[in-house]
Amino acid sequence: MEVIIFQSEAYQKLQQELIGLFKQALKDAIKEQAPASDWVTYKEAQELLPYRSKTKWQQLRDKGEIVFSQFGRKILYSRQSLIDYVKNNKIS
Repeated sequence: MEVIIFQSEAYQKLQQELIGLFKQALKDAIKEQAPASDWVTYKEAQELLPYRSKTKWQQLRDKGEIVFSQFGRKILYSRQSLIDYVKNNKIS
């Protein structure tokens, strides 16, 4: 039997690193299992459409060209409706 001796400070640092690794592994596992949500935030929507103007986004919502849902001040956009909009309007 082999006995390994750690200084208290080194042991605590190792413990914190292991906890961090376990937390990250758990987050990754949850992310892999969770289905991709159809609802995206404004920032995520901007990655799909090239529009940066909030006025343009308001026009798209008003005309019903994209599907959105609003909870208080938070607006979520349907990822599929954004993809359909890109396909139908040939936006690059």
